[in-house]
This record gives sequence, structure tokens and C-alpha cells, in this order.
Amino acid sequence: MEQAIVEQLFVGFVGTYPPTRCGIATFTASLAKAMAPAGSGRRAGVVSCVELPGVVRHAPEVVAELVPGAIASREVVAAALDELDVVVLQHEFGIFGGEDARAGRSQRRPWSEVDP
Repeated sequence: MEQAIVEQLFVGFVGTYPPTRCGIATFTASLAKAMAPAGSGRRAGVVSCVELPGVVRHAPEVVAELVPGAIASREVVAAALDELDVVVLQHEFGIFGGEDARAGRSQRRPWSEVDP
């Protein structure tokens, strides 16, 4: 990959995110800051996994909320992910909902088509 391309990446992250208090949220925030530091030309876009939509006041880098079992949120997330160059998916059972967290596995299908 050429240096100019790397410097302009729009890096995405899917996982819990502050103000949610958990290890994955803290790690996601730290990783986003490290991969897209201020002044680098790279941008971070975060899909925050939440229990209920619209309850959390998010930082500007949050581009969408993923709500377990909510088809509408998956459609919004799919559109947001399409704008990103690369996505880091943080996994922990329980974040994505569904049996064995099936909603987090795309199996090479678009996010909007993944079964809840």
C-alpha cells in the first residue's frame, strides 16, 4: 500500500465505546486514537454497540449505533461501514446479541442481511 493511501485511510471500529464502561470500550477508544491520531490525515469512524438507541451522548467519531435485534440499526450501520476503508471488529459474546453473537458474523454477506 502506498504511503499516501495509508495516510488518508478512514478506519472504522465496531464495538462498545465510551461512555460505556467496559474493557472493550476502553480498548476501542485507545485503538482508534492510536490508528487515527490528530494531524495524521487518517480518520476514525466508530460504530458503537449499545443496548438502547439514542440514549448515549456519543463523541463526534461515532458514526452509528448497533442495537442488538434492531434491523433498522443494522441498515444504518451497513451504510456507515460502506463509507470506511477498513473495519476493526471488537468481539465479545453478548455485544452483538443473538445466539452465539450471530449478528456480529457477516459470513461474507452485507451487514444489512445478517440474521439477528
